[in-house]
Amino acid sequence: MSMMVVSGLPSEEDITLAKDSCRQLSLYLSSKEEVTAIRVIDQAGEHEAVQIPTSAYRLLIDILAQMGQGNAVRLIPVHAEIMTQ
Repeated sequence: MSMMVVSGLPSEEDITLAKDSCRQLSLYLSSKEEVTAIRVIDQAGEHEAVQIPTSAYRLLIDILAQMGQGNAVRLIPVHAEIMTQ
């Protein structure tokens, strides 16, 4: 897996949206479940339930919390090699 980067600082609109979505998603976080189901709705109104690991759901909430504070976010896989260059 390669490094994934959210380039640049979030815009004011992104900050507001991240704060709101972080708050809303946090309401549905369960510490007892290993899998979380979310419903994805496209612009045509079609929707599908998608199951993701609860650990990934927590990570999404953490990312949104950071963006809500105006921070850029970078994800680096734990197994990525650390280079001196």
